[in-house]
Amino acid sequence: MYKLTYRNIPNNIKVEEYCFGDHEEKRRLFIEEQGDLELISHEKLMPRLWSAEFWKLFWRCLTNYTVQKDWERA
Repeated sequence: MYKLTYRNIPNNIKVEEYCFGDHEEKRRLFIEEQGDLELISHEKLMPRLWSAEFWKLFWRCLTNYTVQKDWERA
């Protein structure tokens, strides 16, 4: 499970996206190729197995949960 954080430069919006490992690499390469997106971070999330946090992150990755925020407020 991974969390990608990047910035949409023209709109000045911070985007956080949750995904599984197979989708993370493809998405990270796509972001790096785009001129209007700037990759801030990509982190591997490793919660304790079967904990409440694990299931919350699992669901976010399964649904490809994405959060968008204004860069100034983020």
